[in-house]
Amino acid sequence: MGDFNCRPDGLGCKLLKALSGMQDTYSVVHGEENDIIGTTSDRPDNVYSARHVDYEFPNGQRIDQIWFSGNLKPKECRIRPWGHEVKPNSNIPYSDHEPVQAIFECTNEPFKKPDVSQEEIESLGAEVTQIFKKGIDDLNKYQIYAVIMLGILCAVLYVDVCFVELPFLLEYLIATLVIALLVFYIFQLMFTVPSEVNKCKGAIATVATWPSNPQILHHSVGDPN
Repeated sequence: MGDFNCRPDGLGCKLLKALSGMQDTYSVVHGEENDIIGTTSDRPDNVYSARHVDYEFPNGQRIDQIWFSGNLKPKECRIRPWGHEVKPNSNIPYSDHEPVQAIFECTNEPFKKPDVSQEEIESLGAEVTQIFKKGIDDLNKYQIYAVIMLGILCAVLYVDVCFVELPFLLEYLIATLVIALLVFYIFQLMFTVPSEVNKCKGAIATVATWPSNPQILHHSVGDPN
């Protein structure tokens, strides 16, 4: 439970539902079509909300959620209006989010997990793969930028040492700064960028296994249902 910073129809929540078997309590109790009345953040009636004329979600967003699985049956889930309450001697609300309250019943049978088709998992996997591929593309672009910066810094250092007559202290400071930046970009090119690229490639390889193992992200699987 908590602030997921993600709407129930967002990719993060879709992955959580599809790959872990967990469910969003509010959607189970009220139906997914009632998200508009269950908004918890960016509400127009909360002074903390940054509002503008063409805001994509004029009624706010439901990004605070309670997810559940196992031998629980949700009986009630509602958005409490505490966020509207103001601090004593002020007109400022306690929070920019509305709290979520849920009541569950413990049962002998596990609550039915959501039906997720292999096609849906493959579709979600394709979305995630595109995100990581974009990350690799961005890292490759950064490599080009880093190489260009290395060339510029080497030129600046060469000119500073060989051609420019400056006070010793100023020349020392410039040289020190340039060398520090050179070390930074070399480290990025040799270690950071390759490491991040490998992480992205590893994630893409993991995503490829989802259709055959839809519980891949749920590391504590104990419920065969």
